[in-house]
Amino acid sequence: MSGPSQDRQRPLLPATQQHPPAPIPRHVLPRHPRVGVSVACESCRKRKIRCNGGRPRCAACVRTNSECIYTPAAKDHELQRKFENLETERTAYQKLIDLLRSREHGEANLILDLLRQNTSVHDVLRQIEHGDMLCELSLVPETRYRYVFPYCQTLPAFLKSRDNPYLHSPIYEWAMNQENREPSSGTEGPAQPSAIFVKPYHAAEIIVPWIDSVEPSRWTSVCSDNVLMRKILHAYFLHDYEWFTFMQKDYFFQDMAASRQRFCSSLLVNSLFALACYCYRELPLCLEFWNPHTLGYRFLAEARRLWEVEEAGPSDKLTTLQAGLYINVVYNLMGADSIGWRYTIRAVEIAHSLDLFNPLSRVKSRRSQHVRDFTAWSLFTWQSHCSHHFCKQPLITSPPSTPLPDPTEHPEWYGEIWLRYPHDPTVFPSNLGYFFKAKAEFLVILNEVALQVYDGPLQQPEVTARNLFMLRSRMQGWFNDLPECLTSTNIALPAHLKLHMHYYYVLINLYKPVAGIPPPKPPELSERDVASAHLGQDDFLDACIRLETLLRIYYLRHGFGRLDMLLLDYLVFLAFTNLRHLETSSDPAQVESLRSTVLLSAKGLQEQGHIYFLAMTMFQLLYRDMKPEEVGLFGRFVTMGQGDPQQEIPTDFIHSQWPIKVTGLDEQSENKLLDQLVKEHEDLSLGSTEGSTEYSTDEEMQ
Repeated sequence: MSGPSQDRQRPLLPATQQHPPAPIPRHVLPRHPRVGVSVACESCRKRKIRCNGGRPRCAACVRTNSECIYTPAAKDHELQRKFENLETERTAYQKLIDLLRSREHGEANLILDLLRQNTSVHDVLRQIEHGDMLCELSLVPETRYRYVFPYCQTLPAFLKSRDNPYLHSPIYEWAMNQENREPSSGTEGPAQPSAIFVKPYHAAEIIVPWIDSVEPSRWTSVCSDNVLMRKILHAYFLHDYEWFTFMQKDYFFQDMAASRQRFCSSLLVNSLFALACYCYRELPLCLEFWNPHTLGYRFLAEARRLWEVEEAGPSDKLTTLQAGLYINVVYNLMGADSIGWRYTIRAVEIAHSLDLFNPLSRVKSRRSQHVRDFTAWSLFTWQSHCSHHFCKQPLITSPPSTPLPDPTEHPEWYGEIWLRYPHDPTVFPSNLGYFFKAKAEFLVILNEVALQVYDGPLQQPEVTARNLFMLRSRMQGWFNDLPECLTSTNIALPAHLKLHMHYYYVLINLYKPVAGIPPPKPPELSERDVASAHLGQDDFLDACIRLETLLRIYYLRHGFGRLDMLLLDYLVFLAFTNLRHLETSSDPAQVESLRSTVLLSAKGLQEQGHIYFLAMTMFQLLYRDMKPEEVGLFGRFVTMGQGDPQQEIPTDFIHSQWPIKVTGLDEQSENKLLDQLVKEHEDLSLGSTEGSTEYSTDEEMQ
């Protein structure tokens, strides 16, 4: 059916063929990201144009030279912005304060100079960060000959005589070869030795489990910077732990990490850090132990407070015993050993109350028994060392009944410390177990020596030729039985060198005339005793030669710039003894040799005197005894700094019973306590105007 509406409809035709739409390009140029602006200025709002939010004037207002006004922001947003700015500023200032605390005195002054020049804190931090990165990239510890003898750079001729075994050791031969070697010309040289023979010990870093993961700040209220405290721990275990081994480090760190108080305590941690601060060179003003702003002072003050708390407790603890030994060492560094010795006396009392030396007293826990045995040997060796050093009767008459295990079969009993040197993939053992056992066996002999010959610091030891022969035989047997890693041909590390130095230093103190041995009386002696007595003179000369040789080798490779308290005995002996010989010697060659030794020893005392007070005191005493010629020569190669000899020795700080033995080969020794010696120098300084004038003249010569 059709109608009018159908007639009016237009017929639909097929769509005409058109070109296909252009394909969408796959790669579209990226659009610049639009930067969101939270607040636009009023001028841009009115003109309805985009504002970049620039302050004090946005870009559009700068372009049209129109007034740019911003509506005050909402209160919450403004507070958030201020908080973020203050937080950034606080972080920067905190970093700056931490840097001033941890840097050396000279570097801290440079930072302060930059601030005085109106350099912003952020710019100062950026300069320090970039400078440290460049230093890490460029300053690699010297692998060639590093240290040079002052005054005479060659070894004195008398040290090359009498079959000196240390002149054939690898550490000496490589030091001399590196000194005389020309720069490399591309030709193949001899095989490179082990890093321990050619690189200074302080260039190494230690590898000790747990040390990089513990948080010491949980055990002390003195410092909250765990990074700094771990660095201090690294320095202590690198430089001082081998000689001052008062606790088994593995159990100590395990309990520190686990917050257990069985083998770790706040008292032990603070006492340890009071000593360890002297080992870390980056801490300023370590020498000023009386300064309450130094970290070492605060650790010691906290340790003393905790010691009093522990003493008021119901029972004695192993950690209290160990802490007492650390506190004693710190007082020795201050020149106050009379005060520090009380802590060792109390430690011995604690040991007896815990039955450490009772062979029938055993505990079920293997770990606890291990720590008890280790602590007993540590206490015995420490008091034996002090008894010989201060010429007094030992507090413990016999060593622990538990024998020391073989380090080869039971290295875990001692706990090894591994060393890594720069640019060397090899990891070297420090042979801590062999060293601990050898040192303990030697101190067992010294304990017997002290029991036989010492009756007080001012009493001359009385040694018969028969006893001397027996002691000499025992010590020589110990020396000949040293393990291979500690023999004269293999020693290189500072602790190993000092073990040999200590051996010869003990021989020097025993043989006449240093030990004041009376002349032998033939009717009372056998032929063997008479022969052994005549050997005393030769043995004394050999011991002096080898002690000085070892000290020079030590300096050639490692220098005197790190804390090494044991060096003080040897430096003082060589300095004062050769200074006395210098007064009577007329042979020019001998004068040069003696002067070389005096100046080297003075340099060692001066560098150690920058670290701790006792060494500074001995350096000042030596400097005041030196003649103008030596003073003038000394000033040529040493830059005076902290601990200058012109400073007055604060005698109120000295409480020392250390007997200073100064003698020549043909004269009897006369012991003087250190505090008496300092008092005599003070009286001479106050009572003699001529003396003051003389020292002023010495200063002008420099």
